[in-house]
Amino acid sequence: MYVPPQAVYLYFGCWTMELDEIVLNTINKLKMETQWKFDVFPDWYYEKAQHAVQTKTNTTLTNVDIKLRLDFLKKRYTTFNAVTKNKGASYDVEAKVVRASDMIWEAILNKTPFAATYYHRDYPHFTLLECLYEMEDDNGEREVEIIVLSETEEISTDEPSCYEVSGFEAEVNSAPYTRGHDQY
Repeated sequence: MYVPPQAVYLYFGCWTMELDEIVLNTINKLKMETQWKFDVFPDWYYEKAQHAVQTKTNTTLTNVDIKLRLDFLKKRYTTFNAVTKNKGASYDVEAKVVRASDMIWEAILNKTPFAATYYHRDYPHFTLLECLYEMEDDNGEREVEIIVLSETEEISTDEPSCYEVSGFEAEVNSAPYTRGHDQY
């Protein structure tokens, strides 16, 4: 079974991994700062992302370009989630690849041809999109993992967090979080 490289599916026109990252970081930052709860964003979010792209890369995009790209990025995110939820498929975090037999892949590709995007490797910017779209499980609830900090450990920075701020010393404080409520 021949499946083209991932870039064939993900990057076309002027879009690159760098531009996606700039747009996603900008929109995520605005979402966090404004505590925006929806996956449709105000026009000024697109204007800020447009300005960030122009400033950092000298690439001119329109608000429509950015909105269409975010729609495409959301499709990528939901497709990756769907692929990894197929029976017989699993995501290998270490190898950064979706593991499935050729028979399972053929079934997935027959159902969703765009899933071929993840045949060779995982999804770039998955963490940023997960923060942006905060998809819920099928039952409407997100799984929450509670971590007890009993001692200081070195934290890997291989994968960016949703709200990563660089260049600052940070202190972590415990605070209750209840999904669906505005308590923090």
